[in-house]
Amino acid sequence: MYNPTGQLNKTQSIIFGQQYQFNIPSTAFYDIDNDTLSYQAHLENDDALPSWLNFDEDRKLFIGFPQTTDVTYFKQNNSYYRSLKIRVSVSDPVLLVSSVVFQLIIKNNAPLYETKSLAHNPQTHILGLTFDWTLPGTSFSDPDGDILKYTCYLKNGDQYENIPNWLTFDADRKRLFGTPSVKDVGNIDEERKYFKLIQIAIRASDVVDLSNEFTFKLSIINHSPNFNAASQLEKTQFLILGEKYQFNVPSIAFYDIDNDPLSYEVHLENGDALP
Repeated sequence: MYNPTGQLNKTQSIIFGQQYQFNIPSTAFYDIDNDTLSYQAHLENDDALPSWLNFDEDRKLFIGFPQTTDVTYFKQNNSYYRSLKIRVSVSDPVLLVSSVVFQLIIKNNAPLYETKSLAHNPQTHILGLTFDWTLPGTSFSDPDGDILKYTCYLKNGDQYENIPNWLTFDADRKRLFGTPSVKDVGNIDEERKYFKLIQIAIRASDVVDLSNEFTFKLSIINHSPNFNAASQLEKTQFLILGEKYQFNVPSIAFYDIDNDPLSYEVHLENGDALP
């Protein structure tokens, strides 16, 4: 007979990709005639157990290791979830039978990311300099202990595209790096600077491709050089006809907030060449 206090009918949960092992409690069944009992296990509908799950009748032991190819999952609440109902039957020497059904839930949870470790994500980068950023090691974790794989995309609304050619993502080191040029950025805006805003998505996926992602916006800019009025370059100069004229542009006359090297050209005010 089945003994409810043995709690064999209690629902059990296992994590996909991890070994499942369960012994039927010794108190689950008893025989008032003290007969030796034989144990069998099937699905509730009497089909055989799935290939990944074995039952050792002598030790009354379930053991198995569910793999992707072994179990068909459906997605629920950002988890993969599958429920099996297993019937354990016992019989005595005259084949009197008692049985009980218990539920076995196989699940896998999506990776999580830690908001605090990503609080200081990249925001602005200067055109022409090398951008080099590594995802903090504590950024993503997996509740099931799965090894995560990382991918990187350019996100445009709900669409995902390959990252631009000037960027490289090293998935093993979780490192994103590259050097943007003018052609990678775009046109000069009304504030006289090159500017482009892109959104980057870093995605972490587990063994069944459940995933989570972290996105950040990256502004790539380059400002025009600025004139320094203190240099007095605009001050009117006089020279005497027939004498040599020589004048050095003061080193402080122009400055670049991006620390770019500057090139100089000289024309007449109307754009014509010098006389």
